[in-house]
Amino acid sequence: MTLQHYLTRLIWICTLPLLVLSALLAVDRWREQRVKEEHDAAHLLQAAKQLLDDSLRARLAGLQTLASSPLAIDPESWPAFQLEARGYLAAFGNHVALIDSQRRTRLHTMVPFGEAPPPAPMPAGRSAVALALKDGVPAVGDLFDGTVAQEPMAGLAAPVPSEGAATYVVGTVIPVRRMEELLGDLPMVQGWSVSLFDSQGRLLARRGAVSDPADAGDDIRFTGRLELAPWTVEVRVLHELANHVRQRMAVLLAALVMGALLAAWIGGWLASQRLARSVRSLSDPPGAPQPPPEINEIRQARGLIDEAFAQRERSVAELRLREAQLLSILESASDAIIVTDARLSIVMANTAALRCFGTPRHAMVGTTLPQFFPERLRQAQRMAIDATVAAGSSGRDTPGPLELIGLRADGQEFPIEAALSAVPREDTPLITAILRDVTEARRLQAELRASQAELRSLMAEHHRAEDKERRRIARELHDELQQVMAAIKMDVAAIEPELAVDPKRLAPLVARLDRLASTAVSSTRRIVNDLRPLILEELGLLPALDALCQQFQERTGIAVRVSPQGQEAAWAAVSENIEICLYRVAQESLTNVAKHSGATRVEVQLTAQSDGRLTMHIRDNGRGRQRDGRRSPSAFGLKGMTERVRAVGGTLRVEDAPGGGCVVAIEIGPQQSSAVA
Repeated sequence: MTLQHYLTRLIWICTLPLLVLSALLAVDRWREQRVKEEHDAAHLLQAAKQLLDDSLRARLAGLQTLASSPLAIDPESWPAFQLEARGYLAAFGNHVALIDSQRRTRLHTMVPFGEAPPPAPMPAGRSAVALALKDGVPAVGDLFDGTVAQEPMAGLAAPVPSEGAATYVVGTVIPVRRMEELLGDLPMVQGWSVSLFDSQGRLLARRGAVSDPADAGDDIRFTGRLELAPWTVEVRVLHELANHVRQRMAVLLAALVMGALLAAWIGGWLASQRLARSVRSLSDPPGAPQPPPEINEIRQARGLIDEAFAQRERSVAELRLREAQLLSILESASDAIIVTDARLSIVMANTAALRCFGTPRHAMVGTTLPQFFPERLRQAQRMAIDATVAAGSSGRDTPGPLELIGLRADGQEFPIEAALSAVPREDTPLITAILRDVTEARRLQAELRASQAELRSLMAEHHRAEDKERRRIARELHDELQQVMAAIKMDVAAIEPELAVDPKRLAPLVARLDRLASTAVSSTRRIVNDLRPLILEELGLLPALDALCQQFQERTGIAVRVSPQGQEAAWAAVSENIEICLYRVAQESLTNVAKHSGATRVEVQLTAQSDGRLTMHIRDNGRGRQRDGRRSPSAFGLKGMTERVRAVGGTLRVEDAPGGGCVVAIEIGPQQSSAVA
């Protein structure tokens, strides 16, 4: 890893806490905004209730004042009483009527006294006149359509005091538009609304925007009941606006964090470049000024979502554009893409799918996907498709591409890999299947496996031929060269006693011939042992390894210990091929230790398991494996050892030893270890 890469990674690690902190701040700000909205909505609700109750209280107080007049109970004084009622009309802007217990209007400020007054209204729900006559207290009624003013309104009534049950009530109305004017005096926030409903839930007045009926359930609602009337006040915060505000805050926070991260990364990258150039003792870096970090401000938010939904024509155009883009993407894909419904009926297929199955579009669209499977596999493959789609819809991990068998229009079967996904919709989900013809890939995989098997076979044959040739050369050296050298030595020994006549002249020559002969014999023995150790054939694997390690220790000075475990009978039953394999691996491993490890101690541990498995571990206390990316000088030797072990059905691993050093581990299974050569 270069210094520049290390510093860049360190900068990213240092900025991770900033990402976590930004996420926590976003959550906290979202909660704070939600609490503020709820507090403001509750305050607005209380203000609306207070405003409406004060208005009703003033109107009812005026009616009670009229009802307590002694002129109201005396019919002869009704003309004077009508003049008093006109004072209420001047004060509140609403006409007043005197109504008896039979619901007949006796006088009305709308017409002069003596003329026929308009009839008393008959609301379908709660009637203020009926309640005032029944209970003897002022009452407020529900919404009704005025017969004279031809507009929606609500009634108010106050009973005229009398002995026993009330016989007259003084009534008036409050138009809906007046209540809407009262709500208009409230301080409103954009995207909020205040509504007033009567006891039956009918809308009396409203101010502010409303949500789409389909989305109204997501709005924040606060309701409260008036003190003087069974009316309900509702404050509603549109969820589109609330979500928009929170999203705008989240986007702003994300932009700030990403800008800070980008500035930190650029600064760290430039600093790491300069530091790396300085460390490498290159020329001074050019004086390129570092630009200050910039944060792009958030543009003005888009219009409210309900405005986009209201524009039906634009939505349809956008939908058609997206469909065209989707079709363009599907048609440009090289893989076969088929879209089906939940019953696997094909609703869409691209050109690659038509080409894959060799069928025209009209013959594919409208049919079911299992029709393009072999008949014997349709049921099983359909069940596999259903299980994969169900697993993906439930959020569980899917097993990856599904392997299926397809059927072309000409009856040819071919293997395919299918990646399935479900697209949820309101009515029924759509299933997207991305299919890939893997006929060529399967063929290449089969050829690769055959090639690898052939390579292993050739390597095994190579090792057998090599060992056979070594055995032949060793036999020839033993039968010819070594015997000749021994004869020379014996001849020299026989000549030496007869040289007593003139030993000074011939003795040095004879001694030199003796040394040469001894050296030739030793060299011959060493060459024979390297080519084909006779001790391996004569005494077996364990004595041969002991001799090999003893020679290695004498030659290099590195201490070697052989630790066999298991019964000797198990080692005696090992085949010749495995004995040669283990001997050569040990020989090559010791050579690598002497050349590359710098070790002072080596341990060769052999184990014959009870189940017939054979293991050999060669462990040293050297410097271990190289990790700087360069090819080790022993890489080709390790490759040869690996192939040699693999040829007899075993495995070879090279690992780091605990505490330092390296371990070469060989394991041969019971079937291979018990085989007879």
